[in-house]
Amino acid sequence: TFSKRVKFLFAMLRKSSDDLFVFSIVLMVVYLSFGTVAYIVFNNDIHDFRTYQNAVVNLVRFTVTQPPYDELIHSNRIFGSIFFTVWSFIMLLILANVFIAILSDAYSEVINNLPPEEKGNILGKIFEGTLVHRTLQRISTFTKADQNEDGQISVKELGDAMQINEEKAKQILEEYDTNKDGHLDAEEYHAMQN
Repeated sequence: TFSKRVKFLFAMLRKSSDDLFVFSIVLMVVYLSFGTVAYIVFNNDIHDFRTYQNAVVNLVRFTVTQPPYDELIHSNRIFGSIFFTVWSFIMLLILANVFIAILSDAYSEVINNLPPEEKGNILGKIFEGTLVHRTLQRISTFTKADQNEDGQISVKELGDAMQINEEKAKQILEEYDTNKDGHLDAEEYHAMQN
């Protein structure tokens, strides 16, 4: 049980290793870029940015804590506000969501490659009934149905996924295809499942 969960976790990390490597490079570039700006603009006024190395190290710290907003504004009202806003937006809204998407995709791939008898036993009991579990199941179901991996479900793919004939699949597709493009995107597919 414990070893199966650990194996699952390592399988997930193995699947996402390339993406996580690229993500870490992008993250390092963001740290270095913001560190350079922080050092150039705020090094005389803010102790956290007094040297380039301190600026980069403190930005890593500011990933989990709040940057010194009052000191930034006191140092330079315009650049302080812009720096704080852009830093918060990039770190919280963009990079955090990309990291979650990478892990969710890896989870979906690993779950799809497991034998059916093991699928419910790995992490299902931990997340069972939660929003995370339902979301990951939807991603997994859509990914499995999207055979050609184009991000849309065709009539044939819908028929194969639901094990119905193409005529019935076409009727279902027409009912839930809100943008009338002849395919179901992820949102339309999930609406169909509810």
